Amino acid sequence: AAEKSLLEHLREAPQRLSGFFSDTSREYLAHALGLVKSILPSANLSLIGDGVAVGCSEEQFSGYVAEMKPVADKVISDLEPAPES
Repeated sequence: AAEKSLLEHLREAPQRLSGFFSDTSREYLAHALGLVKSILPSANLSLIGDGVAVGCSEEQFSGYVAEMKPVADKVISDLEPAPES
């Protein structure tokens, strides 16, 4: 089989990048939910798949997201490889 041209590789790049980002996001989210489950083993986290709880306003949800950003930063920094010396 002939090797692909640069143009063919470039045409495939958006789909490959999308798949990479999707897979990476899935792994990070699974890690975060695993952390929650390690602290609250009896929590039913399957409800998260249904989206925001009924009765939670956009303002409340935005507040929760803002409150969790420092925690997210810590989780992400713990997942990133340490810089090489």
